[in-house]
Amino acid sequence: MLTPWIEAFPATATPIIQEIDHIVGYKLSDVIQNGPGKVLHLTPNAQPAIMATSILILRILEKEFGFKTSERADFTLGHSLGEFAALVSSGFIEFEDSLFMVQKRAEAMAAATQCAEDEYGGEYGMVAIVSETEYMHSLINAIHEFVGYSSPGSKSESAEDRSPIDQVLIANINSKNQIVLSGNIERIKTLVAHVRQFLGHDPRAVRLKSDSPFHSPIMKPAVAAMQNILAGTSRVKGRENGDIITWPGTVPCVSNVTARPFESKAELKDLLTRQCLETVRWWDSIKYLDQEQKVRRWVGIGPGKVGRNLVGKEVGMRGKDTVKGGGVWAITDPSEIEENNPLHTSIFSSYDPPTNSFYPVRTALQFSLILSSTLDVFELRSRQNAAAGVGLTGDFGLLHAVDDRLAAYGFETNTGTRFVVIVDMRGRRIDGAAAAGLADGRDKRAAGAATGLREGEMRPVFKAMQVAYIRLMQNPFFEPDEHSPPAGHGGTKITSRKFAEDMRRIGEAWTPGVTSL
Repeated sequence: MLTPWIEAFPATATPIIQEIDHIVGYKLSDVIQNGPGKVLHLTPNAQPAIMATSILILRILEKEFGFKTSERADFTLGHSLGEFAALVSSGFIEFEDSLFMVQKRAEAMAAATQCAEDEYGGEYGMVAIVSETEYMHSLINAIHEFVGYSSPGSKSESAEDRSPIDQVLIANINSKNQIVLSGNIERIKTLVAHVRQFLGHDPRAVRLKSDSPFHSPIMKPAVAAMQNILAGTSRVKGRENGDIITWPGTVPCVSNVTARPFESKAELKDLLTRQCLETVRWWDSIKYLDQEQKVRRWVGIGPGKVGRNLVGKEVGMRGKDTVKGGGVWAITDPSEIEENNPLHTSIFSSYDPPTNSFYPVRTALQFSLILSSTLDVFELRSRQNAAAGVGLTGDFGLLHAVDDRLAAYGFETNTGTRFVVIVDMRGRRIDGAAAAGLADGRDKRAAGAATGLREGEMRPVFKAMQVAYIRLMQNPFFEPDEHSPPAGHGGTKITSRKFAEDMRRIGEAWTPGVTSL
């Protein structure tokens, strides 16, 4: 989980990893990187590892790409353990406090499972139940009828007179066709058999890689651990006497228990305490954001893709939404920030007519996401042309319209190097003299700047970029293999100052109608 990020962003990742090890009190980073797997997958290691890696990725996005959750997100949410990272990203809890909380919570969960095994015997864990959509509501109702838990907050109360071996619960309602049962494995098998007979339907059951029955009453000891921590003060230097929860946060965060944003500090503490034994209402959360709040772009940050896939079932994967740029985007690996190894990005301010000034249209991270989708178009055209026997080498032109302002143009050399330029289609600012020339038809260059863009007007740009790249390749200190996945690590950025200056010169000098750069 950590190695790709350390290799891609060593200066940013290393201090964060050192902070993680300091907070948990041991070399968690070594366990994450070197395993063995059976040690990493133990609850006391796995949960802090997942949460810490999620925040590591977020911090890299913040420092390397200027990403700010408060400026780019309307809501945050996280699946189960992911809720802690979501609360950090939206400003409700500091990273140090949250990671410490996750560590102690995980230790309490593991101890509760061991206690149940020692006292009552049996094997405990989780089983995913996959059904057709039309059966899901009746399946959930049937399980509630069999087990007797049907409302938020009722699990711990109803479990008081039951031994752990009898406690089987719906841990997650993940999507329109998937739930997860948690508890004693033999009891889960019996329950599934009864449900199949009762419904006359045969859902698929899949054992999950979990050593504890999360989100079940067996986890009740973890509630006490959470209550103690949340009743205390922050561990963060400078906040030692302050509340562990900051209210309000910077972005609303959706609770797993209610499938709605937390509404007060007291409610946040109560729901976060109960979250380890209540049902994760993930499907309801996604429907709320999709249907009621009209969220269209979803960005998943973390070491796994389970959350992305579950959201994608409901709202569609990236590029599939009717809104341009909509769907689900996942950032689990550095390659998903810069797919196909985009090696250099220069961003120039765009002209804003109402204010007669320049300002960036998108952030660096947004351009990275746009670039990824643009390179997907390259791949699609490449396959289409290959099937037609044409090939893409030397292809040039409009790749796609990003939105009503931005359009992406591309060119591929005969060596397979791809150049992409994203253009603000409104053109550049026109000064008084140029405007006068435009008015009487004398200044054709000014006219070109104001009336859109022909593909041919991009040729000087790509020619100049290709010349700059050839110069870069001729530099004896440039190692192209470092940037090539077949021979090197891939994803290494071009840091040549001369190349960056060439890109800046090209970007600042070009306007529609320019024939030489």
